[in-house]
Amino acid sequence: TNPEFKEAIRRNLAVRSYPEALGELTRTYETVTVSGAHGKSTTTAFIGLILEEAYFNPTVIVGAKIPEFGNSNFRKGGGPYLVLEADEWNRSFLNYSPEYAVVTNIDAEHLDTYKTFDAVKAAFAEYLAKIPERGVIVANADDPALQEVAGKFGSRVVWYSLSDPEAARVRPLLRIPGEHNVSNALAAYKLGRAIGAREEDIVRGIARFGGAWRRFEFHGITGGAVVIADYGHHPREIIATLAAARERFPMRRI
Repeated sequence: TNPEFKEAIRRNLAVRSYPEALGELTRTYETVTVSGAHGKSTTTAFIGLILEEAYFNPTVIVGAKIPEFGNSNFRKGGGPYLVLEADEWNRSFLNYSPEYAVVTNIDAEHLDTYKTFDAVKAAFAEYLAKIPERGVIVANADDPALQEVAGKFGSRVVWYSLSDPEAARVRPLLRIPGEHNVSNALAAYKLGRAIGAREEDIVRGIARFGGAWRRFEFHGITGGAVVIADYGHHPREIIATLAAARERFPMRRI
């Protein structure tokens, strides 16, 4: 019933949803998509900063405001790479055509769209099938559902895990707490390697990131209490946020 929408239809103009329009954009770039139930925004920001440090001058679209991008969710680049947070809600990510896909995890989320966890996994399998043979899938080996789905794509998959030797390299670089963020940084590290960034540029990119809007965001101190805002709303995200708080403030009451 929107009057502009109705008028566009009357004039036979092209009408696109947001993911459909982005999907057209992905076909004009070497596109890196970051998907998963949790950690997409943080991982997308890490990758954007790594490619920026590597002088790839990426265009980046994130689902949260990033201080290093001028407190915006967008970085306008001039290079061939587009780094895009790819949401599975409403099957949005099926509109995209990436060469590189990073998947952080698969969980029973967006069940308004999918109804069952099996349907969520089927959508991720359909999404990963879009990666060309020459492309790369960077996937979290610590997530059983993702192991099941991505394991079918053979040599295209680069796995990462908190048990990897690189985790010890990444952990001291982080300015944000939580083992889940070590995992997110490790995903970005593996993607940087796959895309051809130098080790020193990957390290600098990871070390630069100070956190995204509403992702364990410090708001100040009141009455002696440190106040943190966090977007986590899924049980798994809340568990990770509380674990990060315990790690960051081991002697404080949460």
